[in-house]
Amino acid sequence: MFTGIVEEVGSVVSLQHRREITKIKIRPSRTDSQDRIGDSICINGVCLTVVSLTDNILEFDISAQTAETTTLADVRVSDRVNMERALRLADRLGGHLLTGHVDGVGIIRKLVRSGQLYLLGIEPPESISSYLVDKGSIAIDGISLTIASLEDGLVWVSIIPHTAEVTTLKEKKIGDQVNVEADLLAKYIHRLLAAHPSVQSASAKIHSPSLDREFLAKHGFLS
Repeated sequence: MFTGIVEEVGSVVSLQHRREITKIKIRPSRTDSQDRIGDSICINGVCLTVVSLTDNILEFDISAQTAETTTLADVRVSDRVNMERALRLADRLGGHLLTGHVDGVGIIRKLVRSGQLYLLGIEPPESISSYLVDKGSIAIDGISLTIASLEDGLVWVSIIPHTAEVTTLKEKKIGDQVNVEADLLAKYIHRLLAAHPSVQSASAKIHSPSLDREFLAKHGFLS
């Protein structure tokens, strides 16, 4: 599990493409890490396993399926990537719970700057539309962000200077693709609601704006 609070930005030092696996080597910016073979590390929002460690360079295997469903297929040597190590039970949960299992690829459609702040308008994968709510959580390239609004089919997220500085977001531009993971709790809630008999009898409503407080109260979810 991860939290979406990026620890550092690493650099891709080599890529070896094979039929079913791509081997990627990444140099972390920190030299004091205690990484070990077998550790899980989130790379641009994708949970990968350390398979080799030499001179502070981490090697990971990327499966064909992972490459096809994330932006890792487009990573090149010298690219910078967001890195977060797995959550310890004693750690602070500064962002929100992430699995590192990307739901799909989004596209940056709009970028609006306002002084030191800026807003990104991201077209999300259609498959996660039911999990998105105003002021809810979303992970973009492994970064825990708050949804500022949902307008015109876009997820708008506000980027503060600190977040831009310590991640790769400051390098993004319109048209770039990003890995997207929806809120894990939203997925479970959606699953539980969809399995309820009252919702099954009106399944079309689970995906429509009519799923509001009045609907939930009518079917016994709210008192």
